[in-house]
Amino acid sequence: MSNAEDFTGLLEQLDRDGFFVWRALLDHDLIDEHLTGFAELNAKLGVEPNVDFHSYSSEKQSAIKEARYRFHLERESTQRLVFNSRLIAFLTRLFGEEPVMRQPETGFHTRRTPDHTDSLDFKVEPKGAELRMWCALEDIHPDSGPVYFVPGSHKAIAQVMEEEVLLEHPEFAQLLVSQLGATTSTEFFRVTKPLWRYVKEEKLPRSIQEKGLRREVHPLKKGDVVVFSSDVVHGTSRRNNGGLTRKYMVAYWAAMSAGWYHSRAYWGPTHDFRAPENVITARVETTPFGHRMHFHELHAAYMASFEKPIVIRSSKT
Repeated sequence: MSNAEDFTGLLEQLDRDGFFVWRALLDHDLIDEHLTGFAELNAKLGVEPNVDFHSYSSEKQSAIKEARYRFHLERESTQRLVFNSRLIAFLTRLFGEEPVMRQPETGFHTRRTPDHTDSLDFKVEPKGAELRMWCALEDIHPDSGPVYFVPGSHKAIAQVMEEEVLLEHPEFAQLLVSQLGATTSTEFFRVTKPLWRYVKEEKLPRSIQEKGLRREVHPLKKGDVVVFSSDVVHGTSRRNNGGLTRKYMVAYWAAMSAGWYHSRAYWGPTHDFRAPENVITARVETTPFGHRMHFHELHAAYMASFEKPIVIRSSKT
């Protein structure tokens, strides 16, 4: 199909479930080129298969992260893989403007990730102006730790979670209020650690059960892509066979005009300081393949946001 294809069914599924599986979206030859280059890079960096990344020194971890970051920015086959023309057409239709890509990453193995949403600490504005993609770079074996998604959780859970959490634990509101002034990321997450622990260990799993939702694992073949909302609850299944790989790539997409708010500025309707002065964003670069936002710049803006007091002016005033 061409870029003029009808995306109505995909849009309806995204609205209903918060995600959909786009079968056979990615070109196998481009996947192979990307994986070959990535394997060569890791060999050059001395990254050994099945070795815990955190067992390396902090200096080596930083060097590996930077080299992988540059690889995803500079390798042509990787850019062509990420900037898939059909995906770009779909995102343009969804956002009503040109999409911007950031933070592509590749991995060969899974780590156990419990229930979470990607929007918990980084809320996009306007709502719905961000999507994620999880790309299968090989056939994903059910014992390799496949990803799961919770259909409908982007509405049933994410839309009410912050408000419910503060109603259940009013003391958490005081933790957030205590961090409205200039602080640091270390201090913020130290002070608010009980809030995050409660959400991840208790609130999300209980909400899935109480709302009658379910965790779904969709069998993925090489070239399949899961397109999902940053609000949808997801995680990874148990890796039952340590000898299996789970080769994947992820990337984040947003509308050209999108901005983000840290949880210091927004945690539901009772802690809403979405003023323009509190928006986090970064420069957009135009390449021959499409628009992208450098992760280093967005991360730097995110970290710098801790150093500024939150402007106490609701976006509704």
